[in-house]
Amino acid sequence: MSFFKTALFFALFLSSRATFSQASLPPLTDSIDSKILNETRGLQVIMPKSYTPGSNEKFEVVYILDGEWYYELVPFTYNFAESAHYIPKSMFVLIRNRYRDGVNLRSRDFSPTKIPEDPISGGADKFYDFLTKEVVPYVESKYPVNGHRTLVGSSFSGLFSVYSFVKDPAFFDSYVASDPNIVYDNHYVSRIANKTLDALPADAGTLFIGCLVNTSRDMGSYGFDSVLQKHAPKSMHWKVVQYPEESHYSVQLKAFYDAFRFSHGGYGVTPKIHPLTGIINRPKEFFLLFTDDAPGARFTADGSVPDSTSPQMMGGGSVSIISPAKIRVKSSGNRPEYSNEWTFSFEKGKLNPSNKKAGAGLHYAVYTVASDSLPAMLPAHAEKSGRVDSTFQLASLIESKPTLVVLEGSITIPEDAEYIFYCNGYDAMEFELAGKQLMKGQNIPGGDSYVASLTKGIYPVKLNVVRKAGDMPPIFLIFQAKPEKEKWWEGAPWKKY
Repeated sequence: MSFFKTALFFALFLSSRATFSQASLPPLTDSIDSKILNETRGLQVIMPKSYTPGSNEKFEVVYILDGEWYYELVPFTYNFAESAHYIPKSMFVLIRNRYRDGVNLRSRDFSPTKIPEDPISGGADKFYDFLTKEVVPYVESKYPVNGHRTLVGSSFSGLFSVYSFVKDPAFFDSYVASDPNIVYDNHYVSRIANKTLDALPADAGTLFIGCLVNTSRDMGSYGFDSVLQKHAPKSMHWKVVQYPEESHYSVQLKAFYDAFRFSHGGYGVTPKIHPLTGIINRPKEFFLLFTDDAPGARFTADGSVPDSTSPQMMGGGSVSIISPAKIRVKSSGNRPEYSNEWTFSFEKGKLNPSNKKAGAGLHYAVYTVASDSLPAMLPAHAEKSGRVDSTFQLASLIESKPTLVVLEGSITIPEDAEYIFYCNGYDAMEFELAGKQLMKGQNIPGGDSYVASLTKGIYPVKLNVVRKAGDMPPIFLIFQAKPEKEKWWEGAPWKKY
């Protein structure tokens, strides 16, 4: 692994570590007096650990059926995926089942039709009204929600989740069902689904069904998959997955995890490409590095709009350009808000040494600042200052409070070549070369970078970096890319601070 990739790996590792087991607060006990069901139904509400009463932060809501059984498994599985930055932080509403004389009434609430074998069956429409007209409005009036909703069910409640999708596929953003009992009443849901699918709205929610290889036909998921293949429009995001070597119970863990990943497909996708932009003056091609996978993202290097046939952005890959050039990246998420486009432009030209006199070498100064943003002006007095030598490290100057480190002076460019400047983007940073601002960013995933064709000479430079202890250690690197060394990221950087 090259120095550049190693530095990025540890930087990203340090920034992404999470204690997912502590990602939620203890459950809150709540209830709702239902006029539709004519009974009181218990709820448990679990807020993200980061939630602070009175804050402006709002969350997606995961509504979990059979709530008394899933208060550990579903939040744990979801929070694990969230800790990996695949899905957003969410709150959970667990809807407990109703018991009468020791009998669980879930067959009443989750079955869409009445069948002779079960005298209390057929209450799904009533329960659906309870869920959509009472529970959801109650939650959204009381808790800090952002309007996005996911419905989760398994087995009988999985049938209800699929039935809810068939009734109104746009009410929830995502529908999740683990090994649902879709065979119920001679495949009733599959028989009525074709009419709904043929008239599906453009903003329909995602649907994920996890089932078992050996029972998918018996449970009805196989037949429902056939209905989806025939009637679901191309714009619909759905998936039916058959899991081998699992049981009706054990499949839940895999199904829930995969469902949450699928439901939020495209979330947080950020193309990590270096350099991000720059000015290049060479007749020969210059290579850009993809430092991380961007699932679902495709790119073009000729300025055209990427489509499904365009190459995917894969970590460790590279692409060549000849300036001027424009890299376009497009991700198609499973929800509209997760679809994005990015453009990375590279001008043709070069930078020359400045006529302004610059002090020999680099000097540093350390200041205490009020926040982790760049201040409008430097504080009056530096707490530390000195000369940058071969032992200098930016990270060693960072204090527990927000700290601004300023490097200022000049660097001597020994020969004409392309030089790549990189600084990790947490918390804030700006970099000037020969009076031209090349980089300015805050909380940039993967760091900020710029390539410049430079001619031999002395260049005034200034780097401002704001950090505080506990954040990603700051690092500033300069690489040299000569025609005979196109993979500039391999080997040690030309300069490291």
